[in-house]
Amino acid sequence: MKPRLPKIIAEKLSREERYVETVFFLVLGIIILLTFVAGHPIAEIFSAKSLEEVRIACEVSLIIFSVEHFVRKIHLEKIQLSVWEATLKSLLHEEIANEMITIIKEPIYREGLSYFITLSQIDDKPDLVLIKKELTYDIVNSTDTGQYHTVSNRSDKYLDVAIPEAAVTIDNELQSPTSTNAEASSTRFELPVFVPRRMSKTVKVTSSEVVPLSKRSNIYTFLWPSVRASIAISNQYPQKVKNPTAVLHHRQGVKLAKDHEAGYHFEGGLLPGQSFKIQWEL
Repeated sequence: MKPRLPKIIAEKLSREERYVETVFFLVLGIIILLTFVAGHPIAEIFSAKSLEEVRIACEVSLIIFSVEHFVRKIHLEKIQLSVWEATLKSLLHEEIANEMITIIKEPIYREGLSYFITLSQIDDKPDLVLIKKELTYDIVNSTDTGQYHTVSNRSDKYLDVAIPEAAVTIDNELQSPTSTNAEASSTRFELPVFVPRRMSKTVKVTSSEVVPLSKRSNIYTFLWPSVRASIAISNQYPQKVKNPTAVLHHRQGVKLAKDHEAGYHFEGGLLPGQSFKIQWEL
C-alpha cells in the first residue's frame, strides 16, 4: 500500500528508471563479451592488458550503476512520502494529517480477510450465545526490508463461562502466542511474526467469546490497513438467534455485497478503526 506521485512525475521517474536498467544490461553484456572474447580473432586487435582494463572498468561501472539505482529508489520513496505529507497537511488539520501519514507509512498490510462466524448454544445457559471466529488473512510486507508484525486477538469473557482456547497458525504451522490477561473480563494474546522483504505469510486465528443474546450484536474492529474482506455466518442456534446478518460501519454508507444467504464480501480498502458487526434478532 504505497502512496503514488502525480501521473506526470511518475511517468518521468519511470523513464529514468528504464534508462538506468538499459545501461545496466548494456554494461553487463560488454563484461560477458570481454570475458569470452579470448581466443577470438577480435582479441588480436587489442592487447590482453587492454582487454582486462576495459573489463575491470565495465565491472566498476556496473557496481556504480547498481548502487546509484538503489539509492535513487530509496530517494524516490522519500519524495513520494514528502509529497503526500505536504498535500495532506495543506488540506487537513495537522493532527489528522499526522494520523493518516502514520497509516501511509505502515510497512505491513493485511489482504484477503476471511471471517467464518459460528453462533451456537451454550449448555444450560439459554440466554447466552457462543460466537466462534475463524479469521484467515495474508500479512504482506510492502517494503524492501524484513518487518515484524504483531498478530493479536482479544476475546471477551462472560461471568464464569469457559471458552475454548484460541489457536493461531502461520503458514499452516501451529504457534504458541504469548497470553496477556490484562483484564479479568477478557483474554488476549500477542504473537510477533517476521515477514521477509516483499513477501507475505498466511495467518489463521481461531477464537471464541460469549455474548448475551440480549446484546443482539457483536463488533469486530480492523486494527491494520487491510484490503478485501469476506464474511460468512453459520447459525447453529436458530431456536433463539433469528436472521443473523453482517453490517459494515463505513462513513460513506458503503454496504457489504451479499454472496448468498449468509455470506458477504467487500472489495475495497479498510483502515484501522473501521469495523463491522454481526447482528441478530430474537
